[in-house]
Amino acid sequence: MKTKLSEDFQDKMLSFIENRFEDENNKIILRKVDWKTVAENCFNQMIAFFDKMSLQDLKDNTINQIGAITFSWNEYDGDITIDFAPNNDEETAFDEGYIMAESAIDNDLFFQKYFNCSGAESFETIGEDYTSLIYCFEMILEAIITEVSQNKSFNRLPLKSPCLFGFTAFDDELPSVFFTYN
Repeated sequence: MKTKLSEDFQDKMLSFIENRFEDENNKIILRKVDWKTVAENCFNQMIAFFDKMSLQDLKDNTINQIGAITFSWNEYDGDITIDFAPNNDEETAFDEGYIMAESAIDNDLFFQKYFNCSGAESFETIGEDYTSLIYCFEMILEAIITEVSQNKSFNRLPLKSPCLFGFTAFDDELPSVFFTYN
């Protein structure tokens, strides 16, 4: 399935790279990335994650309804995990700790293709620009989340209204809400 990204998605990403990345070699590499294809890959992996997710897994983790969903960058292997919380109060929903924290988006192919390394080696390879790269993936999530939330795989989940979506780049920071699903 093709995602419906905005016409200027690639341009926004290139502008972000020019303004936020310091290392010229990283900029050269990232200018060549087909970000629409990367976003499509993230979308497909997220849908596959929700397809295979068992509702029993939620119940086993005492989640009868999902109030908040957190996307977290795993700095140890460069993937993106998804975690669920039953609370949808913004002040406490993301402070409950990880309940499930399952890997949903594997970025190894991205790192192999563009940086000739594994996700586990990506932090050392990319260096000071690593945080900026994480925020490139947050931009992708923000661009595709509406379409993900309209997919039948996602809609079969027991959700509170509203259901909050947050992103965090590092384990020691609280997620910031980037989408609210009603």
